[in-house]
Amino acid sequence: MSDTKTKEPLIRIIKRDRSSFGYKVWVRAAAIILALVVDAIFIYSVTGLNPLSVYGVMLNGTFMSCIRFSWILRGLLTPGIHTIL
Repeated sequence: MSDTKTKEPLIRIIKRDRSSFGYKVWVRAAAIILALVVDAIFIYSVTGLNPLSVYGVMLNGTFMSCIRFSWILRGLLTPGIHTIL
């Protein structure tokens, strides 16, 4: 008889079919909030600036100009076109 052992994976990924819509929304919202908090800590530790004012400048620079907003929409609607050109 051979004593071969089956190897177990280090990380096991299982698809959850029965997750509710509310749970999925909650998980995504928590991930976005956590990312903003981690980024705020990084912004403050590196620059010493108020992270909320930095976020405000980012939003104003992105959405307050029609041309910049159209650039964002073009980038979202045509992904990968920049790598081809």
